[in-house]
Amino acid sequence: MWMVRPSCLLVARRIAGYSRCLSCNACGVDLQKQDPTGKGYYIQPSKHETNFQKEIEAVKYMLFSQDIQVLKDAGKTQSQKEEHSLICKRCNDALHHNKYDLRDFPRTSIPQLYESIPLGGKLLHVVPFSEFPLGLSKKVLTDRKHDASLLLTKSDQVLSSKGTLSKYVPQFLQDFMKYQMGLTTNKTIAMSSLRNWNIELLNASLRKMTFLFGCANAGKSTLINTLSKKYTGHKVNFHKQGNLLAIDEDVKNSTKSQMAGVSHIPNMTRALQGYQIQDKVIFDLPGYTEDMDAAYLEQIVRKDWIKRVRDTALFKHERLKKKNYVTLKGTEQGSCYTLGGLFFIVPPKGTINQIVNYIPGEYSIYRNIDKALEVFKNCNANSNHALDKYCGILSSTCTKEAYIRHIIPPFRGSIEIVFKDIGYVLLRTTGKFDFMGFHEVWAPRGIKVIIREPLEKTIRASSELYIQSKGVQPACPTDRMFFSSTYEIPFGETDILSKMKEMYLERTRGKKNCVEIGNEDPFIIIERYKANTLTNPFWYYNF
Repeated sequence: MWMVRPSCLLVARRIAGYSRCLSCNACGVDLQKQDPTGKGYYIQPSKHETNFQKEIEAVKYMLFSQDIQVLKDAGKTQSQKEEHSLICKRCNDALHHNKYDLRDFPRTSIPQLYESIPLGGKLLHVVPFSEFPLGLSKKVLTDRKHDASLLLTKSDQVLSSKGTLSKYVPQFLQDFMKYQMGLTTNKTIAMSSLRNWNIELLNASLRKMTFLFGCANAGKSTLINTLSKKYTGHKVNFHKQGNLLAIDEDVKNSTKSQMAGVSHIPNMTRALQGYQIQDKVIFDLPGYTEDMDAAYLEQIVRKDWIKRVRDTALFKHERLKKKNYVTLKGTEQGSCYTLGGLFFIVPPKGTINQIVNYIPGEYSIYRNIDKALEVFKNCNANSNHALDKYCGILSSTCTKEAYIRHIIPPFRGSIEIVFKDIGYVLLRTTGKFDFMGFHEVWAPRGIKVIIREPLEKTIRASSELYIQSKGVQPACPTDRMFFSSTYEIPFGETDILSKMKEMYLERTRGKKNCVEIGNEDPFIIIERYKANTLTNPFWYYNF
């Protein structure tokens, strides 16, 4: 796999007479130019030498004949610089032409990644804060064979200011780990690579060797690039035996501009890559996939929409402050809000709702899901369709059978709906709570969906209680579940409330930190919630 000899990584050594392997600057795989169908195939850049350049070289020889060796060495260094910028054809087509075959981007499991990390190695469990708590793995954080810490990226997608990050988040995370996950640790950092939030804190936490361990598109490569820019880091190469190779100073200067391969395409990184950050080496590992059999997003969503959704730079930070919303009324026909078909939000009849979208893309509202899918099907059949810019799904997704019906447990006020690898939206109900039915979210099969109380608001409120109580009250809610899985219920099921209770009892059997409902009539449970004697009924999430 991506074997590294830890004993050799601690000291950089010059090795004479070695056979050095060139690696792709984007994905890290060894390059070769013999087999066009093989892994790592690249096309050697052609060198065009003009007559003018030849004349200059002749003048150099006449004027500086005594320094011929110096000139030769300079040419050698230039050649080394060029080697550092080489990328394989697979990555070139994907990065510059958005052309790629999913078979060339295989998934990596968690056990496979562990093979690359030495026992006792420092591991940063990288999770996007925007999807919190999706992606958090208790198994990874409690692995005794490695020293694991939690690193939350993309904090600027949920927090409106760095002040919130610095003042409230550290204690919130510490108490969250303790009360929600049962872990006593303060080894958590939240940061933003795009806005340089907590970069200094992250750098101070790095060891001589640190391995970035996270799912695909968690922001690992962007993080490395931010560190490299701030601390003049550079990419490092390895000998075939695993030794870390020292780099000439001129080549080192050139590699400062050779950043980690950042892409909207999952599994871009396919080999371990090392980067020198001051006196430390940080390793970019391929992103892991928890469900190896899950459908690829590329089999569901159009490529241009995937690129738009996953491009961190397209996230509009000002939306966190402005919170511009769209009004959606629940109707008997099942009116719905959608973002290109990536999901549908269907409110119960008679409700008035507000939706704040934090995902790049064009939204639209339809009479019902059937009408929306009909339009999207026509868009796929005709690229010149007037509504084509509102369609983000492939033709194979334009059927109800391609979706799962997610039922949201009862809530009052606002919640955030989180879609794995896509982003989140805020859903707000207006007026006093009155149970009129369930809100539904329809999402393509393979896309995980959870809900949570608005994250920044929850962090601020619970942290203020912690400060006011001088540490007596936890900085994380403990009186309720403030995040939850949804309930996947078949289309034809009509007695949703009874089915939800049945599923809740099954999920929480023998579990702690959940609302006890026993054999209560589910309608009585709703009445208790309405009377404020119960908090977040049927909310539950299992790590």
